Amino acid sequence: MLDLNNSFGDIEAEEIDFFSKVDKTESTQDEYDLAILHYTKALELNPNSANTYFSIANSYYMKGEFKLALQNYIKAIEIDETNMGVYSYKGAVFTDMEQNNKLSRNQNLPT
Repeated sequence: MLDLNNSFGDIEAEEIDFFSKVDKTESTQDEYDLAILHYTKALELNPNSANTYFSIANSYYMKGEFKLALQNYIKAIEIDETNMGVYSYKGAVFTDMEQNNKLSRNQNLPT
């Protein structure tokens, strides 16, 4: 993990999406709850960061919390509608939600 005191010195939210840099490591280590907490703190510094909403959405997506992922993808798009990658992930959420709904319906069928 980055040394928070030595890596960046005095920073401004507009210059560096600081927490996102820190939390990419945590996200890849399946520590999604901690990553979400840090991304949320980053939003306190820069509430208009589409990248941070995208990162929160990805963490929720990896946890299988599709509704929360979708909410954050939508917020990222509201801030920056030019990021085509967010649309792809948003579509994946709908696909996974539909697959989960089909699975649930099939499990309720009599055998």
